[in-house]
Amino acid sequence: MRPDAHYSVLVVEDDPNHSLLISLAFAHGAPSAKVHLTQRAEEAITYLLGLRAASKSDQVALPDVIVLDISMPGIGGIGFLQWLEHQQDWTQDIPVIVFTSSDDPNLARRCYSLGAREFKEKPADFGELVELVGRVLRRWRPQDQGELGVSS
Repeated sequence: MRPDAHYSVLVVEDDPNHSLLISLAFAHGAPSAKVHLTQRAEEAITYLLGLRAASKSDQVALPDVIVLDISMPGIGGIGFLQWLEHQQDWTQDIPVIVFTSSDDPNLARRCYSLGAREFKEKPADFGELVELVGRVLRRWRPQDQGELGVSS
């Protein structure tokens, strides 16, 4: 993914330090990417439902990718994946990257079974997330490659 790639990312992360690091990683690695931060799964659901309602009357687009933490208050990342799985008629084309502190293979399997496209343990260098988002978008959204600024 080139740094001038245009895409939007919904980040669901309750740790303000991690949110800041993710924002900085995108600002440096993909400055044209539009990043929307939410702190809880419920906030992300409200945001997506608002975009869906607005997209029926305007040219408002859903995010190109969702970066999701798992351990959060409320319904958490698993609850969000379960909700998203039941919204398939309008969310099926949004890849979800689980970005978590856990390296539990059982958790990874559960996330994949609920529709996550990638499961990544949080690295020391959050710039790896930007590269992973680019790879996921190239793999799961090939119809948008020209629009995303992706070179073959």
